[in-house]
Amino acid sequence: MNRCSFFSLAFALTIALLNPSPHPSFGKTPPHDPAKLSSMKFLPLREGVVFFCPNNTDEAIKQLEQIQAHGFNLIEFASWAWTLPKPGTPFQQRVSAVLNWCDHHDMAFFLLQNIQYNDEGEGGGLDDQVQNPEKAIPLISDWANVLRGHSCVKGVILGNEVAPTLGDPQKSPIIWSQFRAWLRSKYGLIADLNAHWGSHYASFEDVSTPESGGAGWLDYHRYAELRFAEFYDAIVDKALKPVLGNLLYGNKTDLDPFLHRACRAMTMCCWDDLNSQYPMWRIKLAADTTGKPLFNAEMHLYEDNYNYGASIPHSRYRYFMSALLGEYATASFAWGQWNKPETRKVADATPQILSDLKKTQAACVLIARAYQNSDLMVLVTRRIYEGESDENSGGVLESLYAYMGALGEPWRYLLETDIRTARKGTLIIPEGQISRQDSQAIVNLPHSVRVYYLHAVPTEDEYGLPLSRDMIRSLQKRGRILAMDHLISAITPNSELPQDYRNIGDVSYLGWSPSRGFYGYPVSYCLAQVFRARTRNGWVIAVVNNSDHNIDAAVPWNVKDNVVDMLSGGTPRINRNRALQLPPFSVVLFQGMRK
Repeated sequence: MNRCSFFSLAFALTIALLNPSPHPSFGKTPPHDPAKLSSMKFLPLREGVVFFCPNNTDEAIKQLEQIQAHGFNLIEFASWAWTLPKPGTPFQQRVSAVLNWCDHHDMAFFLLQNIQYNDEGEGGGLDDQVQNPEKAIPLISDWANVLRGHSCVKGVILGNEVAPTLGDPQKSPIIWSQFRAWLRSKYGLIADLNAHWGSHYASFEDVSTPESGGAGWLDYHRYAELRFAEFYDAIVDKALKPVLGNLLYGNKTDLDPFLHRACRAMTMCCWDDLNSQYPMWRIKLAADTTGKPLFNAEMHLYEDNYNYGASIPHSRYRYFMSALLGEYATASFAWGQWNKPETRKVADATPQILSDLKKTQAACVLIARAYQNSDLMVLVTRRIYEGESDENSGGVLESLYAYMGALGEPWRYLLETDIRTARKGTLIIPEGQISRQDSQAIVNLPHSVRVYYLHAVPTEDEYGLPLSRDMIRSLQKRGRILAMDHLISAITPNSELPQDYRNIGDVSYLGWSPSRGFYGYPVSYCLAQVFRARTRNGWVIAVVNNSDHNIDAAVPWNVKDNVVDMLSGGTPRINRNRALQLPPFSVVLFQGMRK
């Protein structure tokens, strides 16, 4: 293929992706229709920075110019309960100057307003503002007024690193009284609650915080999630949408897809990765299942005071994998904090990384859509998800990401609430507990959906109570049992993907937690992985080295195809053995046309 035909096809890809259908609305617990995913992916992708605005307007504008020169096209403006743009104040004038500059320079503006759930001093007390969300509106109303009418404003994030909780029963008696009333309504008798939780409470008034991961934790977390969602949804509905309309709204929490689906008024999925070496399966899970544009609103790649596992190859890997997995935007933490020589070296590579990503973003989005609209699905139940821990490697969802990656074909995660949306294809059900409602949904699937159970047919509900014999028999009839290491041969028996892309192994990652600080842990991956999507006349492929060592891998395409490297526009660089040489954490995109 010559350069002319390559760029013509690339242009056609871009045009097709630049015309999304209108953004759909979301119900309180909506079933997720994958056919609608294409309307939730946007171009251009937005890659930006967390921005702490200087106290001087001229300095603020100077930094914006530097941010844009660095290749970024988004700022996430950080604000707190004590930084409100009151009319006529110097701060309001400085904010307006920033907004005006962004309007005229294609710089997307997202506000991060720290209204903190479970913090009364920052607008989210469990027995105060959570009971009456209108009491938190003064912390956002001035912002809504100053943002109105600015074309650069794309969205608002409420809360920074917030999470659902009911706090301490002694310190938050009102919300705990409401939780106990909710449990009484759900179970009726304390004996029923004890049977489900495996507990020994004498009355509902005695119920306290259940053990994390236990059966009672399901109810605790569901209720905390409900109150968390109601609080932030009310602020969006009453203070933001009436003034700003249908922008992107979110709260910066973790990547729990069940939580993001519960937040009805939140139209984007915001999160914070804590470390550059973040497991890719969690990003894919959220991108596949939340039904909302994904925004890593605090991306930790490098920083002067903390070691986030910084390296130029890993920065490139994270930006490209973000796009390939379906993430809409990122904001790197944080502008002005990349000054030490070792940090500066990694940060200075970012403009070239973003330039390369811009050239290939249409292909990345095309691949992401192919996967998120796939009929090859892996079921994720709340019970299985909450049992996963990055500190203890080898979880079933992590392992499935590795083994499904070895297929070399599009696939996606499917939440338990969306089982009924599966109309054809293949559904893989991991071993574990499953609710009675979801068990019935599996049995009721049309015969056009092939069902595989990993290792065993479910026999217990989400509380660990036995399913009925009739239900177990019905589940047994509906599918067949499959071992993890037989997935590839069962699903893609005639695949021509080279064996080089079938190798599963552990990659050493750096994690962090408040209790442990930094620690190492292994994550399972398909070490050399192929992502592919079909086009009208051929295909686009991303070849990824998920590991920290060099890999030589045979070309994953037919030798008769006309193939170009999407960055250089030239022929792929292969060695005399017709193998690609893949450095650690490399991502290379190719485009092919069939002869």
